[in-house]
Amino acid sequence: MVPVYKTLSSPELLAKCARGATQNANESLHASIWKKCPKEKFISKKRLDVAVCNAVGEHNMGCCASEEIMNKIKKSSVSPASLTIAARRDKRRIYESERSSSRVNKSIRKKVKLTKSKEEANKEKKEGKTYSVGGF
Repeated sequence: MVPVYKTLSSPELLAKCARGATQNANESLHASIWKKCPKEKFISKKRLDVAVCNAVGEHNMGCCASEEIMNKIKKSSVSPASLTIAARRDKRRIYESERSSSRVNKSIRKKVKLTKSKEEANKEKKEGKTYSVGGF
């Protein structure tokens, strides 16, 4: 257990995590992989590999490009319905990304976060500390 602790607490690894910029991207990728292959259901390694490749393709290039690449690998043609669905998914993903990164939405999120933290501080001031590690 000590070697694992030393590895996880090494300055090099902690320096990589300092910005915290990769966590949301990784969580998003993992969610799309598990959506294709749920953890609760047994699947073969081959199917998992295909799901991971497909999810990475969609994450990096979008659904349309991923569909076209997968069909080139399979040496088959892309159906128009598949391309329509992929284009809609790409359009929705871009719209949601732009909407959530707009200045208005960012300021709203900051205001909500500030309001919640003020409410929590007021509750703690009024009630006292209600939880502490090992306190029960």
